[in-house]
Amino acid sequence: MMPHDMRRYLFLFHYDPAGAFLDKIDLGKWRASRICIAADNSVWTLSGEEEGGHALYSPDQGVLRNYKFGPGFVQAGVPRSNFPQEFQNFYQNGNVAIDCSGDKIHALTDDGQWIEYTPGGDFTITKVERLSHTEADYYKLSGFAYLDENHIYGFMESRPGKELPNVFAELLPAADGKGLQWVEIPDKALPANNHPPESKPNPDSNDPPQPPITVTALLGADHESGERLVYRTSADDKVLWSKPLFASAPTPADPPEK
Repeated sequence: MMPHDMRRYLFLFHYDPAGAFLDKIDLGKWRASRICIAADNSVWTLSGEEEGGHALYSPDQGVLRNYKFGPGFVQAGVPRSNFPQEFQNFYQNGNVAIDCSGDKIHALTDDGQWIEYTPGGDFTITKVERLSHTEADYYKLSGFAYLDENHIYGFMESRPGKELPNVFAELLPAADGKGLQWVEIPDKALPANNHPPESKPNPDSNDPPQPPITVTALLGADHESGERLVYRTSADDKVLWSKPLFASAPTPADPPEK
């Protein structure tokens, strides 16, 4: 599920590699706005409770919920009471994401909270400041990736009706040290924009300067081959893997482009 997906899911489905249906879990009154697969093959969701099309405020129910095919619901964490009641629809809007690739569950809520939860244990909630951009209110998250050691990346697109440049950003400590903030990553940080030209351009040429290469889609993280980002750029339609994204050159161990 990409972060721009606004739907709220009522079921979890399990298929084999050939596409044959195996099992399904009915979430009941709960609606999953984001899902991720943990190392034990269980499914974690960022969820809220709903009845008759209206969100319910369930202060004692956990918004991070764990399911396994067969047993069904397993456990929940981070009670809803940790969030202001006026944001009871936080789980169903656009700027949300979840990752459960390591020993913790990480989630981003639409009301600007970053959750780190150890299943069966403690959790922390950190306030996320707006994107450091003059028109931050007009952006929505459309791509997300969490890499180990707390490296968090997001791709922001302008909302309908606005013709704003896309923003590729990293979630970093805020200037006041009290929270986190999305900070734009400059185009020049991309490997393709760091390489010196093979020859100097002809000063008498009338050819327009080439635009910088930018990220056009952030597809997620590849945790199986060294914590790499998976993304596309404006150079072409190839899907690229990179660790780190801002290295000066790819390493021989890089997987082939697809």
